[in-house]
Amino acid sequence: MSTQQGSEIFSAIIAAPFGAMGIRTEDGRLRELVYLPPHYHEKSAQDAVAEQAAVQVARYFEDPDFPTGLDRISDYRLVEQNWRREFLGYHRDGLCWTTIFHPKIVAKPGRLQILEGLFREINQRPDVWIAHGAEIARWWIADNEDAS
Repeated sequence: MSTQQGSEIFSAIIAAPFGAMGIRTEDGRLRELVYLPPHYHEKSAQDAVAEQAAVQVARYFEDPDFPTGLDRISDYRLVEQNWRREFLGYHRDGLCWTTIFHPKIVAKPGRLQILEGLFREINQRPDVWIAHGAEIARWWIADNEDAS
């Protein structure tokens, strides 16, 4: 059986209401969960951490904590403008922009395209640091060692 291109980086891939969820583990820890398009095929867990994460995420998808049926429909142009303005406001003031994107809301083809464009634009800015929470925590601890 051939491996689907791109799936090799995942320790497991499970089906999701919006397509698929890629699970990445590293050194016995969960590294990230990635929303994937529907063309990704399921992949059995390659380690115990991936197995545990796959089971937990699959259980969540069985009874998700969001309303069934259609969510409110917003004009995609307005959604894009809001996300862009939010980022630009934080950037202008030198702040840390954080956000949470729930798959029920953003995992729609049009909104995914908006996010891809927004993230591409953000990535092109040389003065923006894109980091996970753990990276930010390590930076803050290192930057504030003398304060303790």
